[in-house]
Amino acid sequence: MERSNAHLQQQLGKKDEQVTVSPTTTMDTLPLVSPPPSRETLRETLPAAPAAPDDPVRRPTRRHRWLLWPLLAAVVAALPLLPVEVWLPHMDLPSDDLSSTADPLPPLFPADVPSFLNATCLDSERRFPLVVTPVDPSVSIERVSEWVERNRDIVTGWLDAYGAVLLRGFAVEEAAQFERVAMAYTDRLDNIYLGTSPREPVTNSEFVFTASEFESWKVVPMHCEMSFLPRPPEHLFFFAKEMPPDMVGGETPLVDMRAVAREMGEATRAVFERKGIRYVRAYPSARSSHPLDKYDPFKTKSYEAMFRH
Repeated sequence: MERSNAHLQQQLGKKDEQVTVSPTTTMDTLPLVSPPPSRETLRETLPAAPAAPDDPVRRPTRRHRWLLWPLLAAVVAALPLLPVEVWLPHMDLPSDDLSSTADPLPPLFPADVPSFLNATCLDSERRFPLVVTPVDPSVSIERVSEWVERNRDIVTGWLDAYGAVLLRGFAVEEAAQFERVAMAYTDRLDNIYLGTSPREPVTNSEFVFTASEFESWKVVPMHCEMSFLPRPPEHLFFFAKEMPPDMVGGETPLVDMRAVAREMGEATRAVFERKGIRYVRAYPSARSSHPLDKYDPFKTKSYEAMFRH
C-alpha cells in the first residue's frame, strides 16, 4: 500500500516538516513516530523553569530516610499505650443507661465454708472474687487439696456465684503443690498452651506454665483467655510464687466479665449479641528480618510458634 507525503505529514502532525517518501514506500517501512528533537531544540522551545524559592522543600536524603525508621518504629510501638478511643475504629454504639435488670448478687459470706477456712468477698459491692483464707496458719495446702477433691460441687458453686476463688495465706512453695490443688478440682487439665503470650513450662510439673515471659512493665490488656478457640478453657489457675517488694508491675488483674455485661446498657449488649465479635491478629514470621518485627517491644509469638500444634 502506498501513501502520499501529505497523508504521512497529517498522521505525524508535523505539517511544517519536510518528509521525503518515495512512491514505492510501504507501510512496513514507514516510521510510526517522528524523530526525537535534539537537546538544543528543547532548550529553545521549552519555557524557562521558575526560579527556586528562598526556602525550598528538600526531599529526604538517604541518610535522613534512615533516621526516619527509628521514629516510625517508636510511633508504632507506642500505639498500644494510647487511649483505646484514639487507635480503635469508632463504633456507633447506643449510649443508654446502665441495665436495671441485674442478676441478684450472691451473699457476702457463703454458708458452706468448712470450719478450718474463712471466706469473704474482696469487693463487697460486686461480690468478686471470693477470698478463702486459713483459720489457723498451720492449715496446710495439702489439707485444702483433700477437701477440694471431696467437695468439688461446693467449689463449683462458689465459682458460679462469685466468678473466681482466691486462696490466700497458705504456705505454698513449689509449683507442684499448686498443681495438686488444680488437679484436686478437675481432671481435665491441659499442657498445650495455644494463647499468644510467650510462656515456658515449669520444671517438676506437668501442667504449670509461667504466666508470661514479658517484662513486668509491659501491660497485657484485659481479655477472655483464648476465647478465639472453638473450645476455650473452662477454668484458669494462677499462682504467685514470689512477689519482690521492689517489683513494679507484673500483676495479674481479674475482671468479672459477667459484671461488665451486667452493667452494660441493654441496647449496647444487644449490638454485641446480634453482630458478634471478630478477632483479627497478625503474627510475624520468626525468619523475618524486618526492623518492626525484630525490634517490636510488644511482639508476642511468631507465626511458627503460634501454630506449631
